[in-house]
Amino acid sequence: MKQFKYITLIDEKETKEAKEILKQKRKIYCWLYILPIILTSIFYLAMLDVKHWVLFMILGSVFAGLILIMFFVYVGILEPYRKLVKIAKHNDRVRHDEKIRFNERKRLEIESNTYTKKDIINTINSKL
Repeated sequence: MKQFKYITLIDEKETKEAKEILKQKRKIYCWLYILPIILTSIFYLAMLDVKHWVLFMILGSVFAGLILIMFFVYVGILEPYRKLVKIAKHNDRVRHDEKIRFNERKRLEIESNTYTKKDIINTINSKL
């Protein structure tokens, strides 16, 4: 297996933490959205067997409106956590770029410690 000496792998610790927090919050707040859907389904199914179907139709419509409102609340509650994931990704990228710069400087210091007369002559004679 070939080894690559100067590759810096990205470390995504912060992004993984932020995604885990978002996942936990989705589990907690999903009932804000799922419960009205279940209730609306129950009202619409009950409407099929009842004589006063208009009442169940109105209640079902109310819950359908509630679903829409709760969806926007659900999205609004989770928005800060989505922003946190974006910020974490950006921070991981910045951290990775800085590691690359640091490793490149270190590599150049190691490689450029000794110069031969031939290296100096080649540098002077090169046409940049």
